[in-house]
Amino acid sequence: MTDQQLNTHEKKTAPLNAVVAFESAARHKSFKKSGDEQCVTSSAISHQVRLLEDWLGLKLLERSTRSIELTDAGIHYSKEISPLLDRLETVSCYEIKPQKNTITIQTTDSFASRWLIHRLSEFESLNPGMGVKIVTYDFREKFRSSEADLGILFVNDKKQRENQRLLLAEEIFPVCSPGIIKNIKSIQITDLANLSLIHNFNVGISWQEWISAAFDKQTEMIDIDTKEGYRYSRSHLALQSAEIGNGIALVSNVLG
Repeated sequence: MTDQQLNTHEKKTAPLNAVVAFESAARHKSFKKSGDEQCVTSSAISHQVRLLEDWLGLKLLERSTRSIELTDAGIHYSKEISPLLDRLETVSCYEIKPQKNTITIQTTDSFASRWLIHRLSEFESLNPGMGVKIVTYDFREKFRSSEADLGILFVNDKKQRENQRLLLAEEIFPVCSPGIIKNIKSIQITDLANLSLIHNFNVGISWQEWISAAFDKQTEMIDIDTKEGYRYSRSHLALQSAEIGNGIALVSNVLG
């Protein structure tokens, strides 16, 4: 960049948004991944990088249809700005503002609402000054280490991996309000044919699978419609539906 180019800038400081966009794109070597990280489109990242290149008078990236590569100038610039942005984040988040110690927990919304939040007061009494942040995702979602300090997640695997601890063993069984079965002492397979089945897509097993496992060959003796009934994508909604008398639902003992 020449002195003449530098003098044309109204400000001597590079546009911060463009610098952040470039650092992210350089780190990911992808406009799309950078856009996902910054919560903007890939074209917005590309536009910001182009602004920075124009401001510097340097080509930082080589663009192709499916990928981007850093030029020599881009490699050098990336190495210089990365620690500066890290320092800026540290100053902004930790040195200027007083911070409360906070632990972020990833789990499902059903587990959070039916189990976790009922134990937060006890946790806080044992850990004074420690805040709790809860982030929830679908039960199939893997642990997001960039967003959470720990996860309470469903694992359909008996092999315990490093940094994993078994918290609760899960059992799946049917539940309903007392009024639904007030005249039934013990539910048999024939009773299910006369009850409204509530479908819980977040429990990991269908009614057909549960019936086959629970009653074995008896399923051949009676016709049960496992397709009708209310359907929920969250376990706590299926459980609430059963509690108010909408039918019988399959739920985890952990949420009971």
